[in-house]
Amino acid sequence: MRVVLLSYAEVLPDALASWRRAAAARPVELVEVEPHLLRLHLPDRAAPRVLVGSDVLRADAVVHRTVQPYRSLVQPVLEVLAAQGTVVLNDVGRALLSRSKVRTLLRLAELGLPTVPTTAVAGPLSALDVRDLGADLVLKPSSGAQGRDVRRIPARELGDGREPGPWSASDGPTLVQPLVRSPFDLRAYVVGGTCVALGQRWHAPGDWRCNVALGGTVTPVDDDVLRARAEQLAVAAVDGLGLDHAAVDLLVDDGQPLLSEVDAWGGFVGLEGGLGVDVAGRVLDLAASRTHA
Repeated sequence: MRVVLLSYAEVLPDALASWRRAAAARPVELVEVEPHLLRLHLPDRAAPRVLVGSDVLRADAVVHRTVQPYRSLVQPVLEVLAAQGTVVLNDVGRALLSRSKVRTLLRLAELGLPTVPTTAVAGPLSALDVRDLGADLVLKPSSGAQGRDVRRIPARELGDGREPGPWSASDGPTLVQPLVRSPFDLRAYVVGGTCVALGQRWHAPGDWRCNVALGGTVTPVDDDVLRARAEQLAVAAVDGLGLDHAAVDLLVDDGQPLLSEVDAWGGFVGLEGGLGVDVAGRVLDLAASRTHA
């Protein structure tokens, strides 16, 4: 099976190493293509062709990791490939939707799934009524990953009319959430309707964020009830967003898991290292099952 991986070597290199290891352990030819090298040729009265440089792209399946900077080209390319019979894991339009935390949370709410209470604010935060939001707040951009730019502030700072520092308008609206007090959060990874990995992420000393990219660590979930409920929620969230595979973040409030984020390009290396699972391999196995269907 020939799998094209749309990726850049410098973007999450540990994850790229996982893809390479997983492919090497299977009858998979993994071909890495940088997205900006794609070409879409639209000849007169003939089928469109997808090229890499001057060569026609040949693939049984495509897995995409980095498309946002070139979405105006990559999205139609993947749509053409899918229409021509190539297995494309994760519809790119749905994957891009998952990168918007506002749209993701809105869809999860429409599905009736429990989520972290959230207020999206485009204007000054000092105008926000914080009386019902709790003593401490978490602020995060609508897009972004790995815990970057996520802040924790006392609610009184907004109540006093102060802004919590500069915020880039290009990041979209600010999400304001009550701080869920817990020493850990949960990261799940769902592939083909199955939760193939679920771990507790613990924050590094001196930080309150549990992201592995910020020094967090991953351990198994020992609570059987919590694990079952979190796995069920993660699968429902990914299926509800129409994704083939994705990472899911959950917070735990008074023993109950709440959906926080779903990311079609979310990381899994921390789960692989902490739990001894092969997430990349499960994605490749899903691609193989689709090509042989």
